[in-house]
Amino acid sequence: METNIEQAKQQLKTFLGGKELTFCVRNFPDGEWVAECNEIPSIMTGGMGDDISNFDSMIRDAILTAAGVDVQYSKEILKFVGYRPVNPVAQVSNFFRKDSEVRNKAEYASA
Repeated sequence: METNIEQAKQQLKTFLGGKELTFCVRNFPDGEWVAECNEIPSIMTGGMGDDISNFDSMIRDAILTAAGVDVQYSKEILKFVGYRPVNPVAQVSNFFRKDSEVRNKAEYASA
């Protein structure tokens, strides 16, 4: 099993080329969210609700699927770097608008 984890880690590192992937996360008033990778726009995922563990799992799955790596190793080979508002001032100013989306940024890198 150790060999499989090492192979998965190497495959992910090759896919990422040493860079972190950042995601623009859009949260909509109806509870839906969509995350799109800034570096590789074809990596996208989304869902409903604000369960951060579901959010993290979906993004990890999208990255590893794009890299051709088995998602069972996501916690061992993919590191969550951070999550923050892209523009805190804009986020506060849009807080009371029901039709606005909130944008955040999530970052991932190989472990």
